Amino acid sequence: MSGLELLRKLHDNGHRLPSIMITGNSDVPMAVEAMKAGALDFIEKPIGREELLVSIDRALELSQDSNKLQEWRESAATHLAV
Repeated sequence: MSGLELLRKLHDNGHRLPSIMITGNSDVPMAVEAMKAGALDFIEKPIGREELLVSIDRALELSQDSNKLQEWRESAATHLAV
């Protein structure tokens, strides 16, 4: 299974974890497909340390924001159910 296939499968199954696609062989259509499948970032090899760290920081920040949003949704649903 390729990385792009994995991203599609995760996306189709409802998983929304921020992901970073790193590839050594890409083109524009592949980058577009990766972003549609939920990739937060699409990076071509060779990758620099700083570029990777910035991408990871952004993914972690987005993950925290997503977790907060999910907590707010659950709290609102609980309050409405009462």
